[in-house]
Amino acid sequence: TTTAQIARAAGMSPTSFFAAFENKEALLLTLTQIMFENQFAKARTFAKDMEPLMVYCLETSLQIYITELSEPLREIYVMAYTLPSTTEYILKSTTVQIKAIFSPFIAGCGG
Repeated sequence: TTTAQIARAAGMSPTSFFAAFENKEALLLTLTQIMFENQFAKARTFAKDMEPLMVYCLETSLQIYITELSEPLREIYVMAYTLPSTTEYILKSTTVQIKAIFSPFIAGCGG
């Protein structure tokens, strides 16, 4: 898919697309950030009284469920896990969560 096709599908000109996004990867990064923030916020809303580890499990399950709902969403997730900027965002986001969950358990282990 070209940037011109994406712009037209979004009802904008290619010039407007490039004013908003440097390239397709920048668009995907924005979509990835929105998807991750929303799915994790939803999981936290449903699991506000749960332990952090269970919330993380729910978030992960929700992500898997979402990818099974729609082929286009699945394709976005696959691309997000393969491109450098989106992969970096996902890893940083996940690392923060995992560190928060497991740091109490490894504090006395030199980690």
